[in-house]
Amino acid sequence: MSILQAQINSQNTVVENFIFSLLIVAVLIILGVIIYFILKNKWKKKIGEIPEPTWLVKTDGRDRNDRIFKIFIGSPSGLEDERKAMCDEITEINEGYAKQLDIYFRHVAYGDFPSAYGRPQEYINKHLIRCDSYILILYDRWGSLPSNDDDWPFSSGSEEEFYIAEALLKEHLKSKKFRMCKIGVYFKKVNEDRWEKPDEQLDKVKQFKERLKEEKIVFFGKFEEITEFRKYIKNFLNEWLLETEKKRYVRTETTVLDVGLPGRNVTMEIEVEE
Repeated sequence: MSILQAQINSQNTVVENFIFSLLIVAVLIILGVIIYFILKNKWKKKIGEIPEPTWLVKTDGRDRNDRIFKIFIGSPSGLEDERKAMCDEITEINEGYAKQLDIYFRHVAYGDFPSAYGRPQEYINKHLIRCDSYILILYDRWGSLPSNDDDWPFSSGSEEEFYIAEALLKEHLKSKKFRMCKIGVYFKKVNEDRWEKPDEQLDKVKQFKERLKEEKIVFFGKFEEITEFRKYIKNFLNEWLLETEKKRYVRTETTVLDVGLPGRNVTMEIEVEE
């Protein structure tokens, strides 16, 4: 009888141990699930601070990449406050009107890039050609030579960036091969005495400004205070938003128009909205 009782007690112990093990496993699983959801929610909050990846989000059946516009900010040293003001204005637009239209502006500047081997400006140019817009800010400095080659055609990194951006814009208008669709240049006002008797750096800025006046290809603005500059940038971005939305809903057609002037006729191409 004692042997039988011992066997029964042994079996009960095995069953109890098995049940206890199952309870431990169940508790561990429940704890694991709770920890998973806690970490998942924290990760979501972190991810929420970063723009969503272009390959994940669709808008109106189109790739999200069509609604993210990269703006390259170019300027020599000494204009850190202006660059920051522009970034702040971009952030405000993104959180306001642009957000309602599901559009996102992303600023790009040379300070954002990690160090790399080779000619620095060449590395910067690789990022520039992927951008949708180029903004150049100038004051009293033109910048340093972008190459040690004596025959290099550009006298500063900003000049090289500008003419590459202009070439990209022309190609975009012809074939849409590149994304560059807008360029803006803004000059910070220099004291009149210095402007009339410029040093070497300021003289190059002055020559560039005169060149833009003569060529009449790119719009440029002049400002004295940060508030004026921010107003320029705000108008620049809002105009861009309106143009983008108009392309979605308004069809345009190019029409040849004969304009009569005293003594001669002029043929012009105009875009008519329908």
